[in-house]
Amino acid sequence: MASTIEKAIELLFHLSEVDGAQGVSVLARNTGQPKANVFRQLNALSKRDLVEQDESGRYQLGFGLAGLGMRVMEREPICAAARPELEAVMEELGETAFLAVARGGRLTIADKVEGNGFIRATPQIGATLPAHATAVGKLYLALAPEQLADAEDHLEAYTSATITSETVLKRELGRIRKRGWAANEGEWLRGLAVVAAPIESGGRLRGVVVLATTSGRMEELGMKRVAARLMEAAAATIERLESERGRR
Repeated sequence: MASTIEKAIELLFHLSEVDGAQGVSVLARNTGQPKANVFRQLNALSKRDLVEQDESGRYQLGFGLAGLGMRVMEREPICAAARPELEAVMEELGETAFLAVARGGRLTIADKVEGNGFIRATPQIGATLPAHATAVGKLYLALAPEQLADAEDHLEAYTSATITSETVLKRELGRIRKRGWAANEGEWLRGLAVVAAPIESGGRLRGVVVLATTSGRMEELGMKRVAARLMEAAAATIERLESERGRR
């Protein structure tokens, strides 16, 4: 049986996945919990501003979560090291740049600098990514599969372009290891094109720098050009990380 803490966490994740605020009754129904329990959990979460009520009394995520997230980023060396590079890539290419990392066996967006393109809001910081259907995930599968919790037993088809064959995926991972970067074209989200380059240091994959845009815009930019620019950004991130480590 799930603990009270687990149920409260479930509430937070549910609120992160829905559009707009929800009332206690709706939250109880959607999470399968008694209304009285949901009310008590929301009351406790509200005291720390992890949830808040809108004008109609319905609940939504609170700014306390943003503060927690910012403190995590401030204490994560790779976020500080990669941030200037993400900003430079966005300024140069005009599209959204991301930093992704593996934490707890899951692939997570750790930072993001939005461009002016169509997909500027997707995905958000803190979002998790599937491995086989994303450029980030394929890089980790190719270079550091041990950092992922479990190999995906079922290669889910997110779009018609998703790789769902283990044989095809293995060939793709071999190509990634040979060229040093990864891409996906509409494999996770239709119309989305992504290139990712590894941040490697000391024989370990520390994270991934990513550029995402529409398929048409990626064709204009040139995938190889984008990959080369991201490889430069990854190298500069490692240099900054190692320089900071040397000062300690």
